[in-house]
Amino acid sequence: IAYDKVYPGDRSAVHSFDPLQLDIFTTPWAVHYEDEVFFNNTVNMLGSIVRDDVKLGTLFAILILATPGAGLSVQAQGDPSLRKLQSDISLLMYRYLKNKLEDADEAS
Repeated sequence: IAYDKVYPGDRSAVHSFDPLQLDIFTTPWAVHYEDEVFFNNTVNMLGSIVRDDVKLGTLFAILILATPGAGLSVQAQGDPSLRKLQSDISLLMYRYLKNKLEDADEAS
């Protein structure tokens, strides 16, 4: 409604932000081109799953941020606090989806 007051009748006046258009994602940005393709396919697939669900997108982003990368030490990857946080967020995502979809099987 506020958008329509500022830009009446012109839904395309303000373009969406696409982080994949940033300079850091200009090829070559990954070690291997196949990594870029994998990343882009993964982002597109996740986008189609999450869509406009801000809550699910937020939980998923937190889970990603709480997951150490493969390049980190084994100690960091196995940190008990991070493991607990990952488990808690995963459970929270499951409960959210179970409630939203009203189906435990579909939520898992």
